[in-house]
Amino acid sequence: MANANAWANAIVEASAENIENTHKAVEEMGTMYDEILQKASEFEDEFLLIYEPIIRRNEEFLASLINALGELNGLANNLGILTNAFNTGVNTNYNASSFDTGGYTGVWGPDGKLAFLHQKE
Repeated sequence: MANANAWANAIVEASAENIENTHKAVEEMGTMYDEILQKASEFEDEFLLIYEPIIRRNEEFLASLINALGELNGLANNLGILTNAFNTGVNTNYNASSFDTGGYTGVWGPDGKLAFLHQKE
């Protein structure tokens, strides 16, 4: 019976030691995990510090390109209307005057006006 008690005590002690070692390992893993999270956070901060201005400039550049494309589209549309009016003599979208025997343009200010002029006009 003494032998059985000795074995039981040895098993209990070994189990307690294993449990203690397991707790230590879990604590070490938790510490390592916290360190990994800290490093990741530092990396994210450095990444944003470096790349956020680049991302912002790219977004601003893209916005200016979109704006320029919109303006070019409007210009192309206006040129198409003017070309059609010039080729057909029909002007439906612009208030342009036509002069074939001379004429007075009138006063309109610094904005300018659009006119169709015939040869030698």
